[in-house]
Amino acid sequence: MSDLRVNNITNLKGDSAPIIAGVCTVSSNYSMVIPSGPTGSRHKSCEGILTDDLKFHMDGRDSYSGDDNINMVYDLSSNGSVGTKTGTVVHTVETSGNEYYNFNGSSYIEFPNPGAYGPSFTAGCWLRFDDIHPDSTQAPFAHGETQTSEDKVPFIIRTSNGASLQFWYEAQNDADYNISTRGTTGGPSNSTVGITSAVLDNNIWYNVNITFDYKTMKQSIMLGTTSYDNLYSNYKVRPQPPSNINNPITVGCRNNSGYAYVNFFKGDISVAYIYDRVLSAEEFTKNHNVYKGRHGY
Repeated sequence: MSDLRVNNITNLKGDSAPIIAGVCTVSSNYSMVIPSGPTGSRHKSCEGILTDDLKFHMDGRDSYSGDDNINMVYDLSSNGSVGTKTGTVVHTVETSGNEYYNFNGSSYIEFPNPGAYGPSFTAGCWLRFDDIHPDSTQAPFAHGETQTSEDKVPFIIRTSNGASLQFWYEAQNDADYNISTRGTTGGPSNSTVGITSAVLDNNIWYNVNITFDYKTMKQSIMLGTTSYDNLYSNYKVRPQPPSNINNPITVGCRNNSGYAYVNFFKGDISVAYIYDRVLSAEEFTKNHNVYKGRHGY
């Protein structure tokens, strides 16, 4: 027998609800899966991933509600928000034990705004494309943009020309900045040449990480497979940091002004996260090592 205390309750959007504190007696032959929150935790939460300054964390295994008919997806960070699936988002388990969400090119998961972070931050995800080609744009992971006439975006991870990945953001004055793993992106003042000529392929798990370092004003993108130490990387110094807005996180597409959802992703996402600082090389390596075995490396 165990004592269980309920610290808080939120609605499906993660908004505050009446607080309940009490003790109940439970018994079970199975481990319990409890959504995280400011004072809570989850069974097998985070699997060893660095939790300091973690603002958002989705994992295809531990964020799963246990039933594809339930639209809820749990944020494993201390924010403890609840995401909502729209369209056909299918939870899948590989023979390796890896678990992920599959997006069909018209579906997504939306999480409430994680709260203020930055101007230094890290974001990233593990992803695998089903259908990528140079003339399409897909946005597997994004925070923004504002759903008004103003376009202000903390970050968008999306494909760009030549089947590369791009980290794109907009500053407070609506200036656009982007950086790519391959080729040239953006206008003359914002363009930068990627560091690899390789194109992304279908059916390969990639780990992409993006950072903005306010101390050095560097916008960075890193892309890897077998080893974090062997990631493709690129950076450029910028005159302005990204915007930070009160807008939801989307996994599987990105927001656009006027409440539009665009650049839908077709493929699999197993993990996504946001940190309120730039991780060190050692911390990136630690997180990569936590997950690489699940992805066949």
